[in-house]
Amino acid sequence: MSEDKLHEDVRRGHEAQAKLESLKDDLAYLEQAIIDAWKASGNPEHHAELKGLQRFKDHLQSTVTNGRLADAEVQQLVRRQKQTRKYA
Repeated sequence: MSEDKLHEDVRRGHEAQAKLESLKDDLAYLEQAIIDAWKASGNPEHHAELKGLQRFKDHLQSTVTNGRLADAEVQQLVRRQKQTRKYA
């Protein structure tokens, strides 16, 4: 993977983390509202709404995880470059 792609993944991971943190309470409220509506109505369509909400949260979390992995790889590249310069 190119270094530019790694840096882009790190940036996207930071953005996704910020979004998750800022939306945490709103997502929990929305999830509870869907569950409450499902219990009150018995309408199975609410299950699909919960699945969609979970996919959204999973996507953001996956982006955060990919960003962390990319960051670790960037740090490893930096260490290798420093070692190469040190022994060159």
